[in-house]
Parts: sequence; structure tokens; C-alpha cells
Amino acid sequence: MINNGHHTALSPEEIKLGELTRVETAFGSVLLTNVEGKLCGFSARCPHAGADLAAGDLHRNRISCPKHDWKFNIESGRTVYPADEACRLRRYPIQIIDGRIYIQER
Repeated sequence: MINNGHHTALSPEEIKLGELTRVETAFGSVLLTNVEGKLCGFSARCPHAGADLAAGDLHRNRISCPKHDWKFNIESGRTVYPADEACRLRRYPIQIIDGRIYIQER
């Protein structure tokens, strides 16, 4: 049994390449996307400015904050621009269980 997570009604096929899909969970809004066939889940809020990253620009594996244009690698969570080791994007592990996406809380 898996604890501390959120089952979605979404199948992996519903998460399209390069598009963001918002899922509301008990632990906050999570954005899901497909990067070259791999599902990624991360917080919908910028860790620096608190802006809604769903309004940001997603390009390959990077999301840009619409408020301050900070860029984050969605696979590692690291800040790409500007260089800042202390500010990281919160990521959520994804599993597929019975054909549905499961988001694990960290």
C-alpha cells in the first residue's frame, strides 16, 4: 500500500507532450507534464515568487516563472536562471497504478 499521495482520475495518455495539466491535491496544486515520454509532477507555485507556474513558459524540461522569469529544471527542481542553489522547485514522484496517475507527496 502506498501512503501520502493522491490518486488522480487521469491516465498517462491524457498528459500530452509539452502541455501542463493542473491537479488539485490535499498537498496543493500540482502540474503534470510529459517530457519526452516521462511524466513529471511539480508544484504549481514558483518557490521564489509564489506565482502560478501554469501561466509560465514550458520549453523542453524547463519552466519559466511568469512573474520574475526565473527558470527551473522540472526534472531536477534546480534553478537554471539565475544560478541559485537554495531555491528549488518542489517535485512530486509519479507512479502509474491500475492505469491511473498517482502523485506521491514527499
